[in-house]
Amino acid sequence: MDHENADLENEIVEAYCRILFSGSAEDVEKLLKYKNYTLAQVFLLLLTTPTYGIMTNLQGLFCGVLQRDILSGMARWKKSTSKHELYALGACCNAHLVAATTGETVTLFEESASLGSYLAMNDLGFLVLDSDPSRAFQLFDVASRQGLIPTATVNLGYCYQEGLGVLKDELQAVELYERSGAVGLNNLATCYELGIGCTIDYERACHYYEMSANLGVADSMFSLSLLLSKGGFGLSIDIDRSMKYLDMAVAHGHVEAKLKFDQIIDDFFCVDGIHMNCSCKTML
Repeated sequence: MDHENADLENEIVEAYCRILFSGSAEDVEKLLKYKNYTLAQVFLLLLTTPTYGIMTNLQGLFCGVLQRDILSGMARWKKSTSKHELYALGACCNAHLVAATTGETVTLFEESASLGSYLAMNDLGFLVLDSDPSRAFQLFDVASRQGLIPTATVNLGYCYQEGLGVLKDELQAVELYERSGAVGLNNLATCYELGIGCTIDYERACHYYEMSANLGVADSMFSLSLLLSKGGFGLSIDIDRSMKYLDMAVAHGHVEAKLKFDQIIDDFFCVDGIHMNCSCKTML
């Protein structure tokens, strides 16, 4: 990232922190006008914000602004020679904020990547991972080497973990997850839970899942809940904490967590194989 964008990131992250707890589409629009940021810059900075929780919360805040404004700028952006604007449009298409085919999205990322956008390289790699894993690996590798796109480092680690486009190397995968910071915590926890590239260690897995869960990652909340409910490998069973994180996962819309929660409720209200009257459940 060039010096100008680095300064811009520092400013905008500070401003974002001030509006997080009272943030609305109107607050975001005021910030845009006050700072004179373009939507392309905003989307770029959202995806490169180092604090994972801030990034995910603010992406939600900006959806309303993007949906209203993106269509009017779409024609201009398609003709743009700015790697940031091309990437922002591709990212909006990829997130289904505007109607576009996968081919159109790939083309936008291709053009942005050719102009040097590491974000575009990462997203393009993800889109072609199934069809062309070797190319995806190369894109992740280039984007990751800059040290600016932690998701690219995680994706690169996954390629090593599964042997996609490169010889399988689980030790390298773990090293990359560790290097990727907050974004790689869930992957790192999974490695310690399953013994991928390391010795199984439920306590460390729990530690990393909890760090990730507290940053708002629903998959980590659910995985942590399951781990705490079964214990083992040095980790004590903790039903209270397990239910706490299951509730959190359900609140974040995690489908499997909701199914697990419903199963627990059904089992709780089942006596000798007979379910009690459903009206009892509404009292919870």
